[in-house]
Amino acid sequence: MLKELFGELESRWKNRETEFWATARKVAEGERVTSVAVERVLADGGKTPADLKATVELLQRRRQWHEIMSAESTLKKERAALRERIAAEDRKLAAAEKAHTEKTEPIYARLDSLKARVSDASDARRQLIETCPYADLKAELAETQRRLNEQRSRHAVLMQQVGRASEAESDLAEARRHAEGVTPGSDPRLAHEWRDRADRNRRAAERARAELPQVEKEVARLENEEAAIYEQMTKP
Repeated sequence: MLKELFGELESRWKNRETEFWATARKVAEGERVTSVAVERVLADGGKTPADLKATVELLQRRRQWHEIMSAESTLKKERAALRERIAAEDRKLAAAEKAHTEKTEPIYARLDSLKARVSDASDARRQLIETCPYADLKAELAETQRRLNEQRSRHAVLMQQVGRASEAESDLAEARRHAEGVTPGSDPRLAHEWRDRADRNRRAAERARAELPQVEKEVARLENEEAAIYEQMTKP
């Protein structure tokens, strides 16, 4: 008798538990369930609304986990395919690098040989010039270099003079500051002096700028003359 009673109670408990989970699944899946039906299931199973809420949330999380897990095989296949694509590109790159090395190695070797020969040629040219036995060429070279150095020095001076144009602009700004007499240390009596200084710098820059082309032309001519003398000195 007792065995039958406990068996029937256990069966009813299992049925109520099954019905509770079935209701929870319906709610988790968004199916429409009446509040009356839910209250009956909770009452029959001795459950609370909090129990149902927790169960529904658990089922929803499990559904999400299942979806993530189900995508694993597809993701692994895609990952393997991408790795193979990368490996294929790596093989192409390795082949290209090998071909590049094979083609450029003899070129680099030739460049190194040419570099050494150019260095030898420079040394030979220097030796020919230093050992030139022609006194007239040496004297002509010395005179040409003297005049060339003079012109280069003059060119440097002229470039400095051309730069005085910017100083003239600064002088004019200073003259305006003194003429306005509104800034600390300004003195209208000094404006004239700054304008005179600006004029001197401007005129010096203009003179230098006018002379510069002729000096540059002379420097180029003397450099060509020097090169021609060197060429004669290298003849055996």
